[in-house]
Amino acid sequence: QELDLSGCVELSDAAVKHLMLLRKLQKLSLSGTRITSQAFDHLLQLPELRVLGLRGCNLIADAGLRMLEVYPSLQEIDLAECGGVTERGVLAVMRGVRGLVRLDVSGCKGMTRDVVQCCPHYLHLQHNL
Repeated sequence: QELDLSGCVELSDAAVKHLMLLRKLQKLSLSGTRITSQAFDHLLQLPELRVLGLRGCNLIADAGLRMLEVYPSLQEIDLAECGGVTERGVLAVMRGVRGLVRLDVSGCKGMTRDVVQCCPHYLHLQHNL
């Protein structure tokens, strides 16, 4: 199952809580919304989630990304243009999300070549370094 809530600028962390009812959800896009790292508490209740789009979610911080380390099913994450994400959070995701095969960090500020060299086993790492 797939749900695209991209651009729903009024979407809040409280609203994300209701997504827990969609237990078979595999692909979710929250790009361009105003969710924060607190929304990840609710997303962890989606056991089959494979693809997570967070492009342009500027209120997401590294603390939230570290919560994703325990997410066994994630394969693709789009963090492009996430203003609150730093190299520290990206490295935590790269090291912790074992099933990850695609990660987009294009436009994330403060990224260095260390991110690219950290985990060369990725099939697809997008960046603009």
